[in-house]
Amino acid sequence: MQRRSDEALLGMCGLLKRETLPALDVGYALAPAFRGQGYAKEAVVACLAYARDVLGSSRILAIVAPHNQPSIRLLESVGMVQEQVGYFEDATAVFAWTAQRD
Repeated sequence: MQRRSDEALLGMCGLLKRETLPALDVGYALAPAFRGQGYAKEAVVACLAYARDVLGSSRILAIVAPHNQPSIRLLESVGMVQEQVGYFEDATAVFAWTAQRD
């Protein structure tokens, strides 16, 4: 991710296909200086739209550590719902998003 105004490198966001999950998932990470400013949400929304509109995916997952409240709030704010807590790479909450067609 790169900020348009000054081309600062903020972090990363994208779609992944993990062997441990049954669907694509969206993942993101930002440098500490850029957290809490809406950049991750903007990137996640763009990834979900791309998955729906370009890839034709109707369901996207996300994994997050259960104690990571900022990421959980972000996922909920874009319409993702927690489905389970499991053990993938570590103790992880799994959130899911289902595409809504306009």
